[in-house]
Amino acid sequence: MTAEKQTASAPFYFDPVKFGHILLYVFEKAQPLLNEHFEKHGFRLEGLEDDPLNIKEAYLEFLEKTLSNPQKIFEIQSRFWADWLTLWSESALSFMGGEGSNLYTPEKGDRRFK
Repeated sequence: MTAEKQTASAPFYFDPVKFGHILLYVFEKAQPLLNEHFEKHGFRLEGLEDDPLNIKEAYLEFLEKTLSNPQKIFEIQSRFWADWLTLWSESALSFMGGEGSNLYTPEKGDRRFK
């Protein structure tokens, strides 16, 4: 069985090294396109190193902590998309007159969902 063909019985294992190679490949392919786009629209990198709000350092720290555990990112994204799909499928079912389950019960006095 190849890595490209997963079956229902074969568990999925996240390979961070392979993921890194894929990202590198994508970045290498995208770089010439981005350069062409920047040149076409007059985007200049000069002056972008100024960072009076220190956002660059905070963003790099965020990326470092986020990318240090790619398995956790994958789990969070998977959970997000599963919840999103459940929300929309229940909403569509309810909209079409079906018996959708109540996924959220607001606290007493919460008027946002009335």
